[in-house]
Amino acid sequence: MAKKIVIENQRGVAPEFNLWTMEAVEEMLELFPEFKDKFAVEARGNYRPQGSEIDRDAFENIPDDEKDLYVRLPSGKYLVPYASTDWYIERAKQLSGNNGFDSEKLVKLRADANDGENPLSITLTVDAFAPACTGYGVQNLGLGISVKDFDESQKDLFKNIVKHELGHVFRATYNGRDHIVEQNGQHCTNADCLMDAAPININHPLDKPFCDECMEAMRENLQQLLENENSLNISNNSAEESNHIDSAWKKPLRAFYTRAAADKGLYYTENIAAKNFQAQLKAGDGSVTNIEAPAINNLSLSSVDKDGNSRVPNQEHFDDLVKFARKNNMSAIRLADIKTPEFRARMVLACLTANPPMKIVNMPELNEGFFRGVAADTRQKIETLSKAQNNNNPSSNASAGSKPYVISRNKAIVRLEQKEKLGRLTPREEKMLNYARQQKKSEEEYEAAVQRTGNDIDPRTAEHCARTGLPAQNYYYSSKSRKNAAAWKLHLDVMPNRSDPTTKAVSEMLEKIDVEHKIYHGGENGKGMTIYVGGYDDAKRLSREINLRFGKDIAEPPVYTDQAGSETMFNRVVSGRFYLQGLFEVQYPHGTAAGICPASYGSLSDAKSESFIFALAMKENILPAGTTADQCFGLSGRLDFEKKYIFDGLEAYCAHKLYARHAGSYYNGKNPDLYEQKMFEGIIPEAGSAEKARWDAIADRFERHISQEYPRGITAMQQLSAGYTPIDFSKLPPVAARQNNNCLLYTSPSPRD
Repeated sequence: MAKKIVIENQRGVAPEFNLWTMEAVEEMLELFPEFKDKFAVEARGNYRPQGSEIDRDAFENIPDDEKDLYVRLPSGKYLVPYASTDWYIERAKQLSGNNGFDSEKLVKLRADANDGENPLSITLTVDAFAPACTGYGVQNLGLGISVKDFDESQKDLFKNIVKHELGHVFRATYNGRDHIVEQNGQHCTNADCLMDAAPININHPLDKPFCDECMEAMRENLQQLLENENSLNISNNSAEESNHIDSAWKKPLRAFYTRAAADKGLYYTENIAAKNFQAQLKAGDGSVTNIEAPAINNLSLSSVDKDGNSRVPNQEHFDDLVKFARKNNMSAIRLADIKTPEFRARMVLACLTANPPMKIVNMPELNEGFFRGVAADTRQKIETLSKAQNNNNPSSNASAGSKPYVISRNKAIVRLEQKEKLGRLTPREEKMLNYARQQKKSEEEYEAAVQRTGNDIDPRTAEHCARTGLPAQNYYYSSKSRKNAAAWKLHLDVMPNRSDPTTKAVSEMLEKIDVEHKIYHGGENGKGMTIYVGGYDDAKRLSREINLRFGKDIAEPPVYTDQAGSETMFNRVVSGRFYLQGLFEVQYPHGTAAGICPASYGSLSDAKSESFIFALAMKENILPAGTTADQCFGLSGRLDFEKKYIFDGLEAYCAHKLYARHAGSYYNGKNPDLYEQKMFEGIIPEAGSAEKARWDAIADRFERHISQEYPRGITAMQQLSAGYTPIDFSKLPPVAARQNNNCLLYTSPSPRD
């Protein structure tokens, strides 16, 4: 589901301002190609649907405690709360009192709508704001612009003002960031940046209106904003303060928890005066459970016993969180800032217990690290649920970048080991067994790294920090000409700080050839540097250049890092994957075919891509009779290793055929046959076999299905190669002495290969 950006205007705003605003928004989103397709821009004009006004008789029938929200018009009619653009504007004026028309109140009031859309709002007015300003943007909520002092000759200036305010909405500048000054709000100290505090002019270039720091700040915020969309974020820490003006947004929370309290025999109290929703559920034994929310999709839960001592809330309260999310059409629970193991475990248990199970964003791996500090009965319940094999409501809770699923000593692996002792393994079975062992080794080494470092989130970075004495530090180089959101990207296991000599040297080389890259951004385990390349041949050449120039100083990624086993190892130190960010939902590859990110498109009419492929696999007898979806792509405790291995390979193969057909050499280089052979050796059935023919039939069906349901994605893939600017390697100085590059995939002694 796309995040909406809604443009509305007061009566009297000339049409060209709506058009210019739309253009400014679209140009802004073009700066973030990885995210632009995640937004839907809608111009509503002066939004006045039927029923947005009522007469005096209807008004008199409104309950007295709700009448204050209605706005009386000179005609004698009344504007219905949250039902029209005019109501937002007139209500904001009311709330501003004698101080004029407060732009901040307008923006925050628009965010109170609770209409199920939760858009980023842009409201254009003909009235002047007070305190005097042209526009005002609020982080992740929206902005207001007064067109009072503009005419048709000031198009470029107006668009730059819209972009500046969108910069505030996207959190380009924030308190605590480097190179920020407090001057009528938080602004950038870079004079060439559109977020500068000086009066806005029309001379900022369209291709780079913002400095690198502001771009990176916005990119991080957009990532977080989109991840949080349509999920209920749960923490056990104090909530931030609400940005809402009116309190209508609290009604669903109040209605749910007053009913929940009555059902459980608890005493409900609420701090009505607080900006946040703050409720207490008091039990007969004197214990109290606290619910606090600055927004309807952001809840904090805590509890104390009768003596005031902090404790983890009872399980029933976690179950209620899932019920609330479902009732309000939220599709997932997001585990936010949770530092208590038992709290996190009870939230996971509530999601697993729900029927159907609730999707979990940031789902932790159910291993010993997860269960450390968890009560025995809670652990037993989770393990019992996760081991259940028959669930009629498959759901994938795997999160991007999470640790691989736990490899159990199931019958499939035991059988393969027995065949190995007899020397009867087929090449496909040999690769399958080696993969199982690699996953097991990864789990063991991850636990060992956690024990060494005391860090269960990113132990690899903790090891780098201990080795170098440097802290992890973000850095982003934004290419001036090469924007490749949908591309091959590379990872290096380097110290995530540009003060490290090796990290700096690699970064300087990449800047010399204008290749976009980031250091540490995101904090993924082992991915100290991420390099956004583009086409496959350039990725192959660049990986060789990095290894030749810096390979002796770059660590080989340990098996427990995020990229090991799930990405293509171009050589000993450089891994990579092909992802279509902004086109498909699944961004991370499965380890079976390392480096290929499956193409999952959530709006497929028949089903999600995984379910679609699974149904075809069962129909063509690729998987054994009686196989369930949970065994192939469901909850980690329900996975069957052998079935998952086959399914992951088939899913990757379907994506591969789709990419090869529509992205061509941009995806698989100049030798597609060799690419397919190397990537899928030991995964797909033998060429010419009946089973291989069934795999090809499924891949063809999948490609046709995607083409029919998602033609825009097909067109975008076809445009990748045509719009791609190859890397100019001639800018690099010659390598003085070549090292052994130990290239594992598609290497050549010729740098022109």
